[in-house]
Formats: sequence, C-alpha cells, structure tokens
Amino acid sequence: MTVMKSLRRRAPALPRRRAGALAVITVGVAVVLSPASTATAAEGPAPQPREHRIIAGVHTDAVSTFLDDGRLALASKADVAEGNGTRFAAEDIWFHLADDAKATVPAGYEFLAPAGSEVWIAPESNPGPGRLWPGFSTESVPAGAIEGNQTTFTLTGLEGPGSVELFTAGGFGGAKRLWSSDEDGLKSFAVGRTHMHANWAFTTAGTYRISVRATVTVSGEQQTAQAVYTFVVGGLPAAAGTTVALRASATTVVAGDRVTLDATVTPQDAPGWVEFLDGGTVLGHAAVSGGQATLATGDLPLGSRSLSARFVPQVLNRFARSASDPVTVTVTERAGGEVFAITGVADRYTAGEQIDLRIVGATLDDGEKWRWIIRTAGQTTEYVVGETDRFRRDATVALDEAEVWVEIVDAKNKTVQESGRRTLRVDGPNTGTGEPVVITGLQARYYGGDPVRVSVEHRPLTDGETSRWVSRIVPGGAEWTPVPEYGLPEPVPGTPGAYTIDSGWLNQNEWAYEILDAAGTVIGRSPAFLAEILYRELMLSGVRTVYRAGDTLEASSELYPARDDVVYEWALSDDTAFTPIPDATSGSLELPVTADLDGKWLSVWAMDAAGGYSVAGAHKQLRVTDAAPGEQMLFLDSLSGHYHQGSPVRLSASADPAAGDTDTYRWLWKRADQADFVVMEKITAATHEVPAEQALDGTQVKAELRTAAGELLATSEPATIYVDDHGAAPRQKVTVGGLADSYRAGENVQLTASVSPASVLTRWEWYAQKRGEDTPQVVPGQNSAQLSLTAAAELDGATVFARLTFDDGRKYVESTPVVLRVTGAGEPGPTLSVSGLSDGEYQPGDAVTLQAVQSPQGPLTTYQWFAKRPGDADFSPVGGETGAAYGFTATRELSGAQYQVTLYDGDTVVATSTAVTLKVAAGQQGGSASKSVTATISETDGALVISVDDGDRAVTLPAAELNASGDRWESTGALKPVTVTDTRSGRPGWSASGQMADGFRTSDGKAFTGGYLGWTPSVVQQGDQQGVVAGPVTAPDVSGRPTAGLGASAPLATAPGGAGRGTAQLDAALKLSVPTDTAAGTYTGVLTLTAI
Repeated sequence: MTVMKSLRRRAPALPRRRAGALAVITVGVAVVLSPASTATAAEGPAPQPREHRIIAGVHTDAVSTFLDDGRLALASKADVAEGNGTRFAAEDIWFHLADDAKATVPAGYEFLAPAGSEVWIAPESNPGPGRLWPGFSTESVPAGAIEGNQTTFTLTGLEGPGSVELFTAGGFGGAKRLWSSDEDGLKSFAVGRTHMHANWAFTTAGTYRISVRATVTVSGEQQTAQAVYTFVVGGLPAAAGTTVALRASATTVVAGDRVTLDATVTPQDAPGWVEFLDGGTVLGHAAVSGGQATLATGDLPLGSRSLSARFVPQVLNRFARSASDPVTVTVTERAGGEVFAITGVADRYTAGEQIDLRIVGATLDDGEKWRWIIRTAGQTTEYVVGETDRFRRDATVALDEAEVWVEIVDAKNKTVQESGRRTLRVDGPNTGTGEPVVITGLQARYYGGDPVRVSVEHRPLTDGETSRWVSRIVPGGAEWTPVPEYGLPEPVPGTPGAYTIDSGWLNQNEWAYEILDAAGTVIGRSPAFLAEILYRELMLSGVRTVYRAGDTLEASSELYPARDDVVYEWALSDDTAFTPIPDATSGSLELPVTADLDGKWLSVWAMDAAGGYSVAGAHKQLRVTDAAPGEQMLFLDSLSGHYHQGSPVRLSASADPAAGDTDTYRWLWKRADQADFVVMEKITAATHEVPAEQALDGTQVKAELRTAAGELLATSEPATIYVDDHGAAPRQKVTVGGLADSYRAGENVQLTASVSPASVLTRWEWYAQKRGEDTPQVVPGQNSAQLSLTAAAELDGATVFARLTFDDGRKYVESTPVVLRVTGAGEPGPTLSVSGLSDGEYQPGDAVTLQAVQSPQGPLTTYQWFAKRPGDADFSPVGGETGAAYGFTATRELSGAQYQVTLYDGDTVVATSTAVTLKVAAGQQGGSASKSVTATISETDGALVISVDDGDRAVTLPAAELNASGDRWESTGALKPVTVTDTRSGRPGWSASGQMADGFRTSDGKAFTGGYLGWTPSVVQQGDQQGVVAGPVTAPDVSGRPTAGLGASAPLATAPGGAGRGTAQLDAALKLSVPTDTAAGTYTGVLTLTAI
C-alpha cells in the first residue's frame, strides 16, 4: 500500500553541528590564511569534468550492498539501457524524483506534514513506467557471507532544503517508519538478504544529500560502509550557462617573447578550469579563482596564432562549458618581419595547372629541416611530400580539398614550428600534357587481384620515340616515375594498344601513359587516373583445433565476394622454410597429418587464373598432439576467419577414438556478453549449423563427448565465431504486435515483440515515452518479449517500442514505436502491482510469495492470479488463488514463468498488474542430469511410512497474547501425534522432519513466514530397542527469516542405522512469536512432515 506522511515543522535532527553532553578538551590550533589569488597554471589539458548520471523514471535499488574482496561496500543498482541491475558508485549518480511524484498528505500521516500538505513520494509499490522507483538490495552479497545475512542501514546525515522520511505500509493500514531526518529514534533498521522497497517522502523540492551507513558482521568482525546518495526532487535544474572572455597582453610579438593570457569566467563562482588553446593545441590550463584564470607562455610558434580559452566546469550538471572568441597573436622571427606561412596557394586550380608553394617568415637553425605535409579529403593519415623550401606538383582531382602545411623539424625529427594549414581546391577532369594520349576502359573501382583491361591510343611512334607506363603515390608523389618491370601491364596478344593491369598496383597510385622523344623527353602524357581498390576475403575452414599424427587434414576455402577464373595455391611454412604443396590448386585440400606439422602454418591463396594476380589469402596454424593412442580426444573443425550474417556456421566435432553408438555430444557456447558457457539446447549430434548473425560475433563454442549415462569423456578446445559485415546493420527486424485501437483507463495493455530472422538473443527491454517528454524511459521489470502494463490517462499518446538487447544490456535492434490511445480516463482508479518477487534467482524448492499491492489502498479485496508458464501461449487463471497473496514452491520448470494479478469489483476489472517473471537457478554446468527413476520394493523388503490421523490433521493455536516484554504476539500449542512406522528388514535408520515453507496467510492476503514458528520435539511412544531420539529445539526466529525457524526444514526425530524398526509416535510443543505490528487476522499454513 502506498501511504503519505505529514510534514511537521521541527528543527532538523541531523544538522552539520549538534549540541550535546560532551567531555571536552581544548587544543590550540594555528593556521596561516592568505588572500585568494589567481591559481597557478599547469601544462596539458584540464582535468576531465564530472557528470553525474541522472537516474530517473526507472526501477533502482538506490541503496545496495556488495562484498568487494571480502569488504562491505555501498553503491547503487539501476535498470538502465546497459542492463537491469547495472552497478553505479553513489557519487556518480543523481536520483531524480520529478513533480509527478507530488502527493497530498492524508490524515493519519502527520509525521510527514500537516494533513493536506504537499510532499513528494517515491512509492513502495511500482509507480509504473516513467516514474522513479527506488529501493534497497542486499542480494548482491552471497547468502551466508555475513552473519545471519543481516544488514543494518543507518541514516547518518542529511543536507537539503527539507526533511526526509522512509516508511513502509504497516498493519491495519498504518505505516512502519524506518528513517526520519527529524527524529533521533528513527535512524536505523535491519534487513535480511532481500530486495525491498519503501516510501521515500521529501517535504520540499530541491537537492538532498542523504548519508547512509551499512553495518554487517563477517567472521565475527563488524564491517561498515558509507555512501552519500543525492536525490533531486521536483524540477531537474539545467546546467547554468557560462561565458569566458580572453585577453592577451600583446597581439604582435617576436618569437620567445612572453605573452600573458587572462580569462574571465562568468558567473564568477562557477568552479572549474580554463584551458588555453593555440588553434586545436592545448597550451595549458589553470583553475578558476574568483572568475579569473591566467596562463603566461613564451613558447608560441611562429605565425598568426589563433588563441582561445575554454571553460571546463568541475561538474557538468551544474555549469555548462563555454569557449571564448579567438584572439589573434602574430609571432615573427624579428620585429616587423614576415609571418611564417605558405605562399602561392591559389583560390582554385584547374586540373593540369602547376601548384607551386613556397615558405616565408622562417629560417632554419642548425640541424633543422623543412617537412611538407598533405592530408587528403576525408582521411586522417598525413603524408610527407617534400623536405625542401618549395613544393611543386601538377594539380589533379586526387588533391581536391586536401590540406597542406609545412613543419620545421629538429635533428631528432621533432616538430618545433608549424605553419597554418591551407586547403587545395582542384576542378576536374584531369588533363594530359603535350601530344594526345588517351586511355579507355577504366572503371572507378576494382577488387584487388582482378584484371584491369584498358586500351591506349596515341599517334604512331617515329624512329627513336618510346612509350612507357608511369605512376606516383597519392598524395605523396610529386614526380612521375616508370612502373617497375614486375608491375608492368601485360600486352593483350593480337590486340595493339590493349593491356591487362594487376589492380593491386593501382592502390593509392595515380597512373599515366607517356610518349618520349629520342632524347628521352616527355612529349605526351595521358590524363592521370586513380581507381579505388577493394579487397575480397578468403575464408579458410575445416581445420581442426588439434590433430593426431596419422589423421587426414581436410580444409576448404570460400572467396567472398565470389568470382570465377580463380586457381588456388597451398603452402606450409614456419620460421625457416616455405614449402608449396604440390598439385593443390582447388579451393579444398586433403593432407596426411605428420608429427612435423605441429606449429606450422597452412596458407592458401586465391589467384587470378589468367594473370596469376593475388586475389586473397588466408592462414591457420596447425597443432599436432603427442597424446597417447587410445586416449579419448575431441576436436573441432576450424571455423571460418569470419562470417557474414545469414551464412551458415557449420559446427563439427570429431572424436578420436571414434564415438560409440550410444555416446552423445553436448555443445556449449559463450557470447561476448555472457560470463559463462551455456548449453545449446537439443543439439546432441557431432555436426550442427547455425545462421550467422552479428550477435554471435566473438562467440566461443566448444563440444563435450558424453556417455549415454552422462559421464564426460572429452571436451574440445573452444573455437571462436567471428561475424563481420563491414559496417552493415544487423538484418534482424523487430515488430510489435497486439496493439488495440484504444484502451480504457485501467485496462491491461499486452504487447508482444517478435524478431525476424530469429536471433540468439532473448533479453528484451520495453520503452515508453509519454507525450511531451523528451526521452523514452525503460519500463521496469519487463525483460521478455511480452509487455504488460495498465492503461492510464498519462499514457494516452505515449509511444512504446521494444528493444532486443545483449545479456549485458547493450542495444542490438529495436522496433519502430507504436502509439497508445487511452480513453475514458475519469477519476483515476487504483494501480495494481506485484511485490515480493526477488530480482535474483530462486533455488529449486524455495518458497515464492507474491503480494498484490493497490496504490492507493482501496476497499476492494477480490483478486485473481494468472500465470503464463514456459510453453504457454497466454496467461491462465490460477485455480483457487483469489486473495491478495499467492504462494508456491519454485521449481526449475517454472523458470521464466510470468505472473500477474487482477483486481475485481464484482465482475468488473478494476486494475491489472504488470507481469513479473520468476527466475529459478538452473543445474550446475557439467553436473547431474535430471532422470526419472523407478524403484520397486517387494513386500518382504518392508516400507517407511509417516502418518497423521485424520482427526489430528488440523492444529489450531490459541489466540495470540502479548508477551511479558510487550514486544511480541505469542501463542503455544501441540503438534498432535505423528506416527512413523518402519518395517524394513535392513534397519537403515530414518529421520523425520517438518517445514512450513509457504508460511502463514489470511484469506485476504496478509502473510508472514514460517520462520516465526518453532517447536520442541518429543517421543511419545516407541518400540523396545527402536532407538528413536527426539530432535533438538527449533526456536522461532525473531526476524521471521523464511530460512530459519520452521521456515526451514527442522528435525522432529531420528533413528540411527541398525535401529528404528517398529512404530514410534512423535509430538512437539509449538510456539509462535510474531512482532506486534503484525496485521490482525486468522492465519493458516501447511506444515509438511517428511520421513527419509
């Protein structure tokens, strides 16, 4: 139930300084204070600013405990895009409780504020999508790691504009208060290993810093951890704008002169730093003091320097970055001298014109040299194109939009000066020079190794004239040089002027064809041509991870993209030798395995069949084991270097010696987002294919060979699946179905996401963005393909989409949004949620108790629980479960089951909860397998039977009374006789025990655990020499932990081996002890008795 509290105007109980009865001793302290001054500058960029992550509109375990290397730690967890339960340091985040959390304080909650006052409430029950739902969690600490699994949370301090109250719904509609910033007696509460929520109440909008201490006991030693949690209540303040202005002490200086740069930041109380920049180079930084920061430098390089200042705030949430207008400071070698620069750059060039650039305003010292640099458009690589005081080259379109500059470097090749950068602009097309030479048949791009067929046309050559192919690297080459003999194009027989070029030689090179006179002077040159070269991939597969000598290696290759007219070459190599494999010219290879192949590399190349040009290659290292013959081994065939989505990934395992007829294979894999290997379900054969998809990139896969009985015989080494689509998006598409034209307020909205083609990923996130909001918010607790939520007026016009994610929360693909239409929103009815379900995994046999929570609590008490178990198409009502609580026992078969509850007014649906999903731990990897075992016991072998007379099956305890201390309701009674009969001739002994796993509950859903019940066993009657011994006393647990008292299995009686045969009658004195705030009612539970 969500309840409100009232505000009282009291003096805060947790101020920064408190008066009290103290033993005081005085000590003299001296300190020297100096006036504030501008901070000292430092080299390099400013420290990185802090930006607090805003946690808003999601479920969060705001206060969470962890054990880090055995030490207690306090932090937070939140359901964010990276994944549910993502851990955050408390100092890195702010929790935002928006104005939609405002509520009016009802009567009876004046500890919050006077009735009718306005407060902000983060509720105990789920407030729905887009609302902050903070809680506490101790589940990250392993069970049993701390004594009693008990943690105490203490409120140690508060800074903020108002008061903070923390409380839960108590018995009889009241409140159980946990923390109060205004009352000294409400500072601590203890919990077991749990995930819980409470109502957080804030009396005033603003920023609250809540100091918390957690206390546990580990191996007898008390440990504590501290953290400060920040809640921003009401509107989230935007970062305040800033400005920074820069002033230089001089605008014209000689190299080496000192220049002082003064920056003024407004507002002057904005904490942070100022970075001083020369263009994009940081000169240094200084902390801001009183709005001022200063840097003095004598190291400005030659040239016209564009200096600026950049304000870097300490915290980006509080103040924004800003930058000044640039200030130009001109630095020359001598007073009145020229500015260091490049001259001769034209506004635009026409292809074929000469680019002739020179340097002014700088001279070289001993050991220094010039270095011309060019970076072509769209590239990050810089090329050195010359080391003289002049750069000359004919303009071609390859240089269009290229940047050019010159550096002065010292004897150690370190840059000491750099000119400004100039941009070259060249208009095409490229043109030739001298007599006409024309090349035809060119394309804009080729694959490496593909033949390039061109024709060259020019006038007939006269005596003494020659022709040649020339090239130059782009952009570094200025001069044309003859193509070396090994790269020359091959003339096409019978076709004058036709040539075939190996496309590999065209990569990053301009080519041309020249005519030369008898003296060797160029008298004609074709226009330069430049082609983009792409590369095919050769994927090698079939190579096992390990071989034995005597095996046969069977490898295959696949060329992508495929092409015809390819031959193959295979070779073996190591550090000392390279050995071609004779007659291996196809894309596949069979090779006998010998011991000397261990460690060698197997290589394959695809070659152009006609020209012998290299198209692509692949390599794998071979391993040959020296394991003894007969030792069972399991090998995986190698996977391709990488796959493209949609292509088959063939998984193949080979056993040596061969697998028996009844042996089976088990395949396991681990994606990059998974911590452990998981079983690939329903795959028991030696080979299997899965379609490649991008989610499988980096997935490790291995195989196990097992006997029919499940005994592990051998495990392969893992292999890795790589999927690379060269920047393409995943081909999977997500769609959302089940959307109705409209919903009435209070009606259940159920949407289903589907993905096609199917994906190996199964984790979903659902997002809702209300009308008028800037960003979508994750819907808490909805990580399956089904979304279930209650339609509300605030969701009218909201967009909803589904996102398929990796297990670590990273986005994979998402649907296009759908729009909800909600009508009939009059007076808002109650919302319904399910509490009590652990965020973590249950163990098989654990008790699960679900609780329906109305917000606000109303008079209606008729519910119906629904379940959708694995394999079910839809939700089905749970027979007989019509109360506010629903309890059952966790089994592995129920893992993934979804549960929801509906509230009725007669036959009318008032509200339906969002579905919650049960998680039950799977069996241990490689552990036992589930089997159906049937045993037949003959009549002469006897039996072990535990029984209770029909009249003794119901035990009614007297009405609970207040104990002597006045802090517990207690009741005592008797179990009534339990009979154990053992007729087994072998006398193996036996043990009888009892457990109330599902606890107590009332017809209207109130409940408490079986941990509050205890017993004192006794043996009423037994046969001679039967040897039955009563079990020890099991006391009620003070905190009612479900794993203590009779909430856990407790011995009733035992008979040792060699005894126990006969009939024994047992009993026990029962004692129930519950807290005084337990809600009134008649509670019933089931005590299960077992004899083994």
